[in-house]
Amino acid sequence: MTLLSKFRALARRRRTELSWALRLKMPPWRRRSLDVWSVAGGLGDELMALSVVQAASQKAPSCKLTFHARHMSLMPASTDGLLIVPYQQETIPAGSIGLMYLQRHRLAIVEQMALQMGLRLSEHTTSLPRRPPEELPSSFPKDAPAVVMQTVASAWTPNKQWPKEYWQQMIELLAPDIAVLEVGTESVFDQPPAHPRFRSLVGRTTMPQFAACIQEAAVFVGPPSGGMHVAHAYQVPSVVVIGGYEGTYPYPLARQFYSPVPCAPCWLRTDCPYDKKCLRQITPAMVRDAIKKTLDAIS
Repeated sequence: MTLLSKFRALARRRRTELSWALRLKMPPWRRRSLDVWSVAGGLGDELMALSVVQAASQKAPSCKLTFHARHMSLMPASTDGLLIVPYQQETIPAGSIGLMYLQRHRLAIVEQMALQMGLRLSEHTTSLPRRPPEELPSSFPKDAPAVVMQTVASAWTPNKQWPKEYWQQMIELLAPDIAVLEVGTESVFDQPPAHPRFRSLVGRTTMPQFAACIQEAAVFVGPPSGGMHVAHAYQVPSVVVIGGYEGTYPYPLARQFYSPVPCAPCWLRTDCPYDKKCLRQITPAMVRDAIKKTLDAIS
């Protein structure tokens, strides 16, 4: 990063933080109506934005809020104070708020989104409708606690990816009576781990089925990605392998493995020059132990 680009990034950060301060004094939710959407289109980004919009709706029931959502199949029904509609860029009116965030900031993403709406929140909850039993895949384990895993985050964040061999070793360290179910759109594995109760539904679920699997899990395990935010919404305990790509989240039921290496949080989307040391120092045994402690606590 050049000196000029550093200066520009610092100036942008200062401007953004100043806008937060102004919005705390003149909150957008005091308007008669307000349209909101998440600038980033990932499931996790949208669920964090939803939590902020729901908090604003509770804070100001007289404000007619409209949330423009991309993942409508998971969204709650509209209420008198909060209308949820499909996201279409051309239909978003002028004066709307697109929730976004700064990278490498001391505040978590959802905390930044809240400030953008003029809110300081002590809790960050997301209310999603419960998935009905018929959405749960027939292969979902019902005779044992299910550890549901998402092994791959988005393709554009390779430095969130815990090594394949670590995933395999961790799963093979789990007790043989634990049911392990992999979900998501991609798998880290070429060959399945040698665990007697490992099953994969990768690429074979709809979004509602994906959410239903996490809803019914005893524990969710994964990187900081969509599944983690679904688990938080359904109050499912989770074990999250963060490393040093980004910071932690204000999710009380999540055991989060963050590595405070000097370059963290990096938000680097190109090859890591340090061979992902931040992720490699999170060992399979550490994650296995966190899963075991979580299962023991709820048994």
